[in-house]
Amino acid sequence: MGATSIAAKISTTTPHWVVQTVALVAAIYVGAIIASGCIFMGVQRDMRKKWRARLYRFVPDPDYKVMVLDPAGRAEMMFIVAAVAGGIVATLAILMVFLAP
Repeated sequence: MGATSIAAKISTTTPHWVVQTVALVAAIYVGAIIASGCIFMGVQRDMRKKWRARLYRFVPDPDYKVMVLDPAGRAEMMFIVAAVAGGIVATLAILMVFLAP
């Protein structure tokens, strides 16, 4: 997204406002994906709490942690790392597209 937008702004005769608009739409899309993922993680956490009390109450806490909470926590952490990296890249790309001469 970022490199393409910057290259388009530098090497094309397309008006800058078109390139900026496309870059802005792409950044909004990245933001929407990040927001959607965060909401989904919250829903999953809530569902794990509800299912733990109703369906998996017979599983001892240490086993439940190893089988459910630890893998879910690793998956959430990977999403957070990817979301932060994607957000930083999208922000830098927008800044470069809007601030580059």
